[in-house]
Amino acid sequence: MKRTFLIAVLILIVATMAFAGDPMHSAKWSRDVKFYESVHAGTVAIPAGDYRVQHEMDGSKHIMVFTRIGKWSEHYRVECTMVTMEQKASSDALAIRPDASGQKNLLSMVFKGEDIRHVFGQ
Repeated sequence: MKRTFLIAVLILIVATMAFAGDPMHSAKWSRDVKFYESVHAGTVAIPAGDYRVQHEMDGSKHIMVFTRIGKWSEHYRVECTMVTMEQKASSDALAIRPDASGQKNLLSMVFKGEDIRHVFGQ
């Protein structure tokens, strides 16, 4: 009885690890981000606020969906390019740069523990 239980637990652990896979290529991962000022990601204007970000696929296109926390019907879809990094990120990072008019542009996002950079507007 104990042996059967242990084998079942081991199978469950192995199956969980196998299906966890690469979080960047999974359809159901999400991260939370906060923008203190409005930003543009590609051609999409995203107001300041707290967002849940989820990676989705639309055919062969990679899409980042920014959903306003607390206002779940408010969401912004932005196409991105995924660039593999040499090392996993040690922390979350948002690359934001103002243009000549002072508008803030979200260039890329990196999440701790992942080796993918999400690049916008290329």
